[in-house]
Amino acid sequence: MRPAGYASSVFLDGRVRLHERAGVEVRLRDLLRVEPPRVAKRAGRFIFHMGHACSTLLSRAIEALPGSLVLREPLVMRQLARWEDARRPPPTYTADTWRRADHLVQGLLAKTYAEGDLAVIKPSSLANGAMRTCLVERPSNRAVFLYRSLPSFLATMLRTRDNRQDGLADLTVRLRARPGSVHASAVRAQPIVRRLAALWMLHVQLFLELLPLVPASRLLSLDADDFLSSPSATLAALGRAFGFSWSPSQIALVGAGALFSRDAKRPSRSFDAGAHAFELARTRAALGDEIADAIAWCTREMSARATEALPRPLLGSGQGPC
Repeated sequence: MRPAGYASSVFLDGRVRLHERAGVEVRLRDLLRVEPPRVAKRAGRFIFHMGHACSTLLSRAIEALPGSLVLREPLVMRQLARWEDARRPPPTYTADTWRRADHLVQGLLAKTYAEGDLAVIKPSSLANGAMRTCLVERPSNRAVFLYRSLPSFLATMLRTRDNRQDGLADLTVRLRARPGSVHASAVRAQPIVRRLAALWMLHVQLFLELLPLVPASRLLSLDADDFLSSPSATLAALGRAFGFSWSPSQIALVGAGALFSRDAKRPSRSFDAGAHAFELARTRAALGDEIADAIAWCTREMSARATEALPRPLLGSGQGPC
């Protein structure tokens, strides 16, 4: 694909722009036989997220700044995560061969057009199972985990039918991947708002489990509400954490630009932070009792601290230039 093709494609899965889909298919096993030199050692930057947390907007803001190549939701990341979640390699692969394949694919994703640029990969939330190999096994990678507080997450997911369906599909993946952490049958028997609260907790647990294994210089958290209220400060902190050399004037231009007044997935639609906050407030007002019940249930049944910010916040982290 050309750089413009990446920028014009919202996601790099079945929804990729049709005119950019020409190419060559290579079997992973064939690629392993040649194993291009140094490819597996390339470093990437990752935006992991819990879904509908403004990750597409954040990726578009990074894309508007120099030195980056942004890949949104490459399908191969979901395929890799499927086997990480299963805790076993695919059929006919040994554990060692699969690890080599995983690292090779990550190295290919980190490829850029210009020397010195960095690839920023935003996987689907369905691919969060890949967080461990991306960060624990590849110490040159860095990531931010983009999330919402539980009240904000529930209001976001309940806002539209599509959001609810996305959340339930995500929950199916997470319950299958973590059979010992929660009783799947008990979660599935709950009303949808409680099921979405369980989804939130499962994503948070993935992040929290990595903290003892990955240093703060390579993994930080970011509250989506903080990002929306302070886009320029977020980009400045993220630039330092990811190793970009963005100037304050470049960041200010993007932060004050039209990008933050449009829907990131549907740029023809006007939608700024004020409109976003209004819609969430309206959902909270309409479904306040159900949301409060789900928060209480999640706190009681899953030991969730629903209103607390996650550790290692990007804003205020004091991260210096990397």
